[in-house]
Amino acid sequence: MWANSFFMLAISMFPFATSWVGEGHVDAFGPELIYGFVVFMSNVSYLLLVVTLRHVNGATSALVKLYGHQHDWKAVGSIIIAFIAMILALLWPPLTIILDLLMLLLWAIPDQRVERHLLRGPKE
Repeated sequence: MWANSFFMLAISMFPFATSWVGEGHVDAFGPELIYGFVVFMSNVSYLLLVVTLRHVNGATSALVKLYGHQHDWKAVGSIIIAFIAMILALLWPPLTIILDLLMLLLWAIPDQRVERHLLRGPKE
């Protein structure tokens, strides 16, 4: 329950951060850093939620069968990119938005494990 609440809190901050950056503060350090922090916390909370769901539902759950016990490379990569984007806001604030946009493009690539599962259909 707490992992889900943390995830919901993190994604509920997107309208505030996006609005602040969208008011014409694209070159300002503060709004860009807050936006980068919101993206970073959303990625961390998503990974925490997935790990928690795997643990709570047990080794025989459909989620564990689908993803296995390996880490989700997209989630871990997104956390690393979001952290780097926050640091690069010190050099040039728009780099945060640029790197976060590139990170979001990672999520446009379908997960092959899910695709294979959907093509095979539920076996149980």
